[in-house]
Amino acid sequence: MNQQEKRNVRGAGKVSIDLHRRPNPFRVALRDNSVKVGLAIFGLIVVVAIFAPVIAPYDPQERLRTADGEIARLLPPQWDHWMGTTNFGRDIFSQVIVGTRRTISVGAAAAFMAVFIGANVGLIAGFRGGRVDNLLMRMTDAAYALPFLPFAIVLVGIFGRTDLILVAVIGLLFWRTTARVIRSQVLTTKERTFVKAAIAGGASPRRVLYAHIAPNVVALALVYAMLLIAEAVMADASLSFLGFAPPDSLSWGTIMFDAFTSQRMRQAWWWPMFPGLALMVFMYSVYQVGRGMQRALKQMDIPDIGASARLDSRAPERRSPLAGGSTRTDHLVVVEYLAVTYRPRTPDEEPVRAVKGISLRLDPGEMLGIVGESGSGKTTAVRALLRLLPATADVSGAIWFEGRDLYGVGDREMRSLRWEHLAFVPQSAMNSLDPVQRVGNQIVEAIRVHRQVTRRQARQMCAAALEQVGINPARGRHYPHQYSGGMRQRALIAMAKVLEPTLLVADEPTTGLDVVVQDQIMADLDRVREELGTAIIIVSHDLALVSETCSTLIVMKDGDVVEAGPTDRLVTDPRDPYTRLLLESAHGSAALRSPSPSGSGPGG
Repeated sequence: MNQQEKRNVRGAGKVSIDLHRRPNPFRVALRDNSVKVGLAIFGLIVVVAIFAPVIAPYDPQERLRTADGEIARLLPPQWDHWMGTTNFGRDIFSQVIVGTRRTISVGAAAAFMAVFIGANVGLIAGFRGGRVDNLLMRMTDAAYALPFLPFAIVLVGIFGRTDLILVAVIGLLFWRTTARVIRSQVLTTKERTFVKAAIAGGASPRRVLYAHIAPNVVALALVYAMLLIAEAVMADASLSFLGFAPPDSLSWGTIMFDAFTSQRMRQAWWWPMFPGLALMVFMYSVYQVGRGMQRALKQMDIPDIGASARLDSRAPERRSPLAGGSTRTDHLVVVEYLAVTYRPRTPDEEPVRAVKGISLRLDPGEMLGIVGESGSGKTTAVRALLRLLPATADVSGAIWFEGRDLYGVGDREMRSLRWEHLAFVPQSAMNSLDPVQRVGNQIVEAIRVHRQVTRRQARQMCAAALEQVGINPARGRHYPHQYSGGMRQRALIAMAKVLEPTLLVADEPTTGLDVVVQDQIMADLDRVREELGTAIIIVSHDLALVSETCSTLIVMKDGDVVEAGPTDRLVTDPRDPYTRLLLESAHGSAALRSPSPSGSGPGG
């Protein structure tokens, strides 16, 4: 352990930098020699395209003459004409050089158009799911059914032979593969914790899609952009060779078209050979780079396709009023007979009753702990409170927050409640921050979604929040991979508290951290409760840890509440065998410190 990490453990307010960087697919790809060769060739071709008029030794349309004044027709490759001349006495080397500009520009523009269309179709289809996904994917299937060459010939014949038409035709027919690949990646990415955190933070669907999901699939889109440039250049060369290029245009395809129509291909073999070789070399370079990027992405172990996740908008069933004559407006949070069942995805599966009917009441400034082993239903219960369950979940019961029926409000009102009133610290800090955005920017985004403040004011609020949890505000300019695990967790707490919410839900906030950092995280949460009067729900499997700070506890097993009540009573006199088992496994009940109660116990 280095000195910086030791200072972090001592809680001196200075934290260590995690030197394990998130793999960069471009850097990984550059380790491959074939990628380096491909990039070198590709870069050389691009330079030639840019400076073509300077590099070309002759005007590509000039009719050259020999020393005796004759037109230099069909001269073979020689010192003055490296690639020979055409039937019209034009220098083929100059034509290939100048034709590089149009060939590359048309291919790149068409590839950009195809990637833009395909990426947006894939993003929207994967993110929205349901009918939108089905409609867009059927459109993609229909596009696959169109044969490129006949369809392109028809469109060019109808709309005319211009570069703009060629770009549009190629772009409109080459987006299909990109759409499918991006869609599959979005289905995976939207299940990641940092996306759930953005949704819980109240970000609009458009912002979630384009600010959090899209940057994480851009590397894959760039790979297909490289491959599409090669395909687009080949498509343009094919159409040009068939005579569908604009009149008087010059590209590798039109050079080969002139050679073919001259009927001198056997006599002047060099005429079509050199533009053909240029096309082959370009294709080789692009495919080497593209395939190298694909291999790099596979080495980074991109997750497989996951299930779609959307906010559950089903209205829960209404049950009986609260016991004891209290009303739903007497408490900050009221949960009545909450039950959650996950519908089977296949006919062979059975429905899963994750939560089987729990009730609780929570008041301002109270800290409630929900404990149980993995699979006990505790995370499902709090996600139901935040309306963050997947579409396969059926919810019954009632959830009231500040007198509002949370399943009776619309999506827009729910987004406005999240983060400003209902904050969330998601499970697994290692994956809960967007890896391609600076930590400070993510906190600033949460602020500006809910508050009408300038960016400067938001940054000041961000700096104050980071400092309050022991992170140097200057570290807000760093990326998540530059933070240690404890720093990431503290950054999430800073993000959750920055708008002073009335309720903060922390799902396993200390998982994967050492015991010293765990105590610091719990102390940070307790300070939030004391300073802001925020009610806090902590979900954990560690009964010993939460019993030190929570005034009340709920113990869950197999979706049921087996015991609930004030922490001091539950720790000193557990009434259920499962609670006693948890206490025995948590270093022994004698080692637990009895906390000072700061609120009422949960109901029901």
